[in-house]
Amino acid sequence: MKIAVFGTGLSSYGCIKGLLDKGFLPDVYDIGEEEKKNTKKLLKKLGKKKIDNWSKNDHKIMENLSSNKKNKFRKFFLNDDYVYKDYFKDKLNLENNIVYSNAKGGFSNVWSASAFPLNSIFLNKWDKRATPTREDYKKIIDSVPYFEGKNNFKKFFYSFKKENNIRKTSNISNYIFENLNKINNNNFFSGQTSCFVNFEKKNNHNCQYCGYCYTGCVYNSIFNSKFEIEKFEKFKKIKFFNNFELNNFYEEKNKVFLSVFHNKKIKILTYDKVFIAIGAFKSTKVLANSLNIKNKGIKLNFAPSFIVPGFFNNKSGIELKQNTLPSNSFLLKSKSKIIYGHFSEINEIILNFFKYYKFGNFYKKIINFILKKFFFIQLQCGFEKNFYYFIYFDKKSDVKFIQKSFDYKKRINAILKILNKQFRKINFYLLKNLIQVPSLKDNYYLGCSFPMSKKKNKFKTDYNGRPYGFQNVHIVDSSIFQSIPSVGFGFLLMANSYRIVRETFKKNKSF
Repeated sequence: MKIAVFGTGLSSYGCIKGLLDKGFLPDVYDIGEEEKKNTKKLLKKLGKKKIDNWSKNDHKIMENLSSNKKNKFRKFFLNDDYVYKDYFKDKLNLENNIVYSNAKGGFSNVWSASAFPLNSIFLNKWDKRATPTREDYKKIIDSVPYFEGKNNFKKFFYSFKKENNIRKTSNISNYIFENLNKINNNNFFSGQTSCFVNFEKKNNHNCQYCGYCYTGCVYNSIFNSKFEIEKFEKFKKIKFFNNFELNNFYEEKNKVFLSVFHNKKIKILTYDKVFIAIGAFKSTKVLANSLNIKNKGIKLNFAPSFIVPGFFNNKSGIELKQNTLPSNSFLLKSKSKIIYGHFSEINEIILNFFKYYKFGNFYKKIINFILKKFFFIQLQCGFEKNFYYFIYFDKKSDVKFIQKSFDYKKRINAILKILNKQFRKINFYLLKNLIQVPSLKDNYYLGCSFPMSKKKNKFKTDYNGRPYGFQNVHIVDSSIFQSIPSVGFGFLLMANSYRIVRETFKKNKSF
């Protein structure tokens, strides 16, 4: 059977893993833009050295990279913005842009690596047949680095490993962990953040605790689908084709015909089965082209994310350079809402805000004293109904209009009030007047434009991601989600695409 996969991000990885487990060797297509030559050179240079062997100049280079001022909410990869693309550019004002990625590996190149295997309690709006099983998550975990911290999240997430202490944590991190544990009750749950990071010293890609996680991991310790797909290609498990962009598809006589752009020319490809994993926005555009949906509103859901500073009175020491990925998380359940948040370590972005690297030791001590009183929380919020856009594609496949249809200020203030009530018990205080709200273009948690459903119409897909009227095309990214969960859904993307492949071929007696 001739099978194609489009995309190289997280959903693509789960799909390819599923196909390989079934014995198929797929062709993989992607636009596949890569980082600049000087970025590759820096990665190669620093990645070969242990952190103890870095020179002062090596550290200085990384410190300067983290001071990117282009957009304070975007986490650039070693100051290289190749991973980001703005669809509208100058067509509309910046607030209405939609961001997507043409990079090989998609957004996993700048992923914070939170790893939560969501169970059916968390995905209570999803049909059971559309929900990944524990075994689907386990198949992904067995193939990637995974750390599960000590937590009280078992009601919401599957647990796979016993609690372990292989991740080093700072004093301030331990202080937050111990205090959050004092709040735990029927509505508040806390613990260490699980993540896809290699902390074990089994190979050359283990975490070195250099403290530059947000700038970009030169050791490849943070899971990145790009490297996994390159391994598949190296060992001839897949054939990879670069510089291909999918435009539309159609079916005839059980064959799928794909119109693609390659080197600025249109080509037609033919396959028996096709899996599309190019991200919610681009998949929505391809589906609109293929189903001839023009000038009709397509609903695109998203879960908003906010950054809130806070302070507490602690006596713990502070280590400014270690592992800066979030190490503590919490869940607040309020009526039908679930609010997820994680505490950010003192990272290089915050240090650059204070001009920390440019000061002498005396001023650094003052900044240390200030920073050990402060923390930053990133909040993601789930509501009874997701926030959403309406997007319209015209006859040229360009977006004609985006309508915002939400007002979150009142709801967010209510959430912060509830959180502050909990945090006051342990002398944590959120500074809600200083809340930072990313613009719409910086929201990556998009989806649900063609949700899985048992209903049959143009704006639905079946439980295996097949658009209405198609048998051999499967959409496997977040465009087919039934709701957007209020937590990072990278793990869900991989597990759900793996589930779709498993379900697609489970009746095939050859496997």
